[in-house]
Order: sequence, then C-alpha cells, then structure tokens
Amino acid sequence: MPGEVIYFDPRSSDWTRMRLSHREWLTWSVSGELPHFYDGLLWPRWREDVAALRSDQWIAVLPSL
Repeated sequence: MPGEVIYFDPRSSDWTRMRLSHREWLTWSVSGELPHFYDGLLWPRWREDVAALRSDQWIAVLPSL
C-alpha cells in the first residue's frame, strides 16, 4: 500500500509491513512505545550510551543486530 511503513526485521531478516501510515508510525514512534518494540535487541545500558553521544557521533554495531 503506498505510504505504508515497511520495516526490516533483524530477527527474521525479512521486510515486515507495519500496517501503519507514515503519520500513524510517527505518532507511535514518539509515544514512548518504541523501546518495547526493540525488546531483546538493545543492550542493557543503551539509554546511557545514546544519551552520552554528541550530535556528530553515532553507534555502529557489528555484526548487525
């Protein structure tokens, strides 16, 4: 469906239809539920690590999550 968000799921290594429009996805992504979506994929101190990043830094994970 045009405008629908599609997500590459690292657990299945496949593309998954989110069944959300971009507007719905954006609303959901800032609702506070995003960390639950990634349960099992994030490391224990990810919040602290991300909070410590400057705007010109990023995190690379190899092998890919």
